[in-house]
Amino acid sequence: MSKSIKNIATATVIVIMLIGAYYLGTTQAKTETVETVPQGYISLDKCIPLDDVAYYYINSYGYPCFELKDTRYQLNNSSNMSYDDILNDLPLDTEYQNDCIDMKQVTDFTATENSLQLYTADGNGYYWEK
Repeated sequence: MSKSIKNIATATVIVIMLIGAYYLGTTQAKTETVETVPQGYISLDKCIPLDDVAYYYINSYGYPCFELKDTRYQLNNSSNMSYDDILNDLPLDTEYQNDCIDMKQVTDFTATENSLQLYTADGNGYYWEK
């Protein structure tokens, strides 16, 4: 009888160890995903993705100018911001507004080799010489 009790006790210990090993191997600790943002990162709602840039050039003042592809939304995905919304969020720089001419208002012009005269819809004229 002591041999059968010993066999039962051994089998019970083995079963308990197998169940413990199973749970230990299949139980996973709860993980929390934390998004790390690199320094200098600009979020998608405040930028133009490089995939939307068709080409760029450097103007005569040394500034880079970018031309966009024919897309209405960032990355051509309607769930992203539209470029109209982004332009509306940009601050309007009025510092040079008095030095600029609204070319949509130009109705006529006269050009010579050394000068340009522009005429606008409101009757004003602007004259430039080389």
